Amino acid sequence: MRAPRSTPAVSVTRIVASMAVFVLLAGCGYKGGLYMPPPAEPALVQPPAAPAGMGEGATTSR
Repeated sequence: MRAPRSTPAVSVTRIVASMAVFVLLAGCGYKGGLYMPPPAEPALVQPPAAPAGMGEGATTSR
């Protein structure tokens, strides 16, 4: 059994498809240098104060 002959149209189609795949794969991924993010700055906002009567050692009765 012989392999089917490749026509010029099939060859051109394969070349074009291969080039399209190459172009699409070349655009994948993050481009650019790797870097460490800048250190986080301390929080500028103070945490909210506890409501009155809810400080440390406070108990609730049920």
